[in-house]
Amino acid sequence: MIRSFIILLCFFTAALDSQAIVDIESLIQKAKPGKNKYNLSLGGSFLTGNTEKSSFSASALMLRPIGDIQSLALVQTNYGESGQKVDTRNSLAHLRFIGPLTGDFLFWENYYQVQSDTFRRLSLRALGGVGLRWKILSNEDVRLYFGTSVFYSEEDQQEVSGFSDQGLKVYLRNSNYIALNYDLNDNIEIFLIGYFQPLIDQIYDHRLSTKFGITTKLSENLKFNYLISVGHDNDPPQGVKPTDVTQTVSLSYSLN
Repeated sequence: MIRSFIILLCFFTAALDSQAIVDIESLIQKAKPGKNKYNLSLGGSFLTGNTEKSSFSASALMLRPIGDIQSLALVQTNYGESGQKVDTRNSLAHLRFIGPLTGDFLFWENYYQVQSDTFRRLSLRALGGVGLRWKILSNEDVRLYFGTSVFYSEEDQQEVSGFSDQGLKVYLRNSNYIALNYDLNDNIEIFLIGYFQPLIDQIYDHRLSTKFGITTKLSENLKFNYLISVGHDNDPPQGVKPTDVTQTVSLSYSLN
């Protein structure tokens, strides 16, 4: 059993999106058969004086094998204030199952997710999807995966005076991702993940996201983490900017 406590030392934000501090894909790839894995992350940033700003983030992750199936559960929340005015409030819960189809290179995936984000006018998004996952390359240093799926989504957008797009929206989207993890040496790991999610019947209405990170092992239990995430919605709700960028620097401590 592994429990990880992540202390956020520096938290620079151009705009926030919902995400975990840790690299989930790496945890999935390195999961050991028959072994449960637990990860708890806590973060915060507090500025006073000329700048009054504070932020808080927390997430909990569980990886649990069920026979040949790997299950993953994630919950997380982010909250922030600037000048005593709330400027960040979002949360997410994600459940995923991955199982083998053919040998050790083709897998099926089934996932469910609910989330909210006040500052993207998202009261609630609930979705469920199913798809395939391919192991393109996997050796001692490099792991490369590709996945494609279809998911059904219901989104409740907040009502804002003067806007015409509030209310419940129903979507059917295709989701595609490619995930690369590279062990530069015994102490440094680099990861890159990209997503492309178009509407099934309107490909111009699509969402893109990319995450790049570096994890450096400082000791047996201590790691330094850097993550940058860029998300783009080609057709965002009225009054919402299309692109979000997040950078995070953290230390993680694991107890085995």
